[in-house]
Amino acid sequence: MKPMFEAIHSDADSSFRCLQFSCKHFSDDHTWHYHSDFELSWVVRGHGTRFTGDNIEPYRAGDLVLALADAVRLGSRGRRRAS
Repeated sequence: MKPMFEAIHSDADSSFRCLQFSCKHFSDDHTWHYHSDFELSWVVRGHGTRFTGDNIEPYRAGDLVLALADAVRLGSRGRRRAS
């Protein structure tokens, strides 16, 4: 699967953008993607496998992850519950 570029739009007078994302299954709602911004993600509930760049590791509730700009990432693999 080819990663998709995700355009991140922010206000001209803002240095960051905060989004809340919720889904039933990460595998249904996440695709390989990348963007030119850093991404800080906090996992509130759930567990699964995180793919970021060339790193593959499990994640669980309470994890806080900083992904570098232009790093290809995928939230989960398989049908793991997100909430």
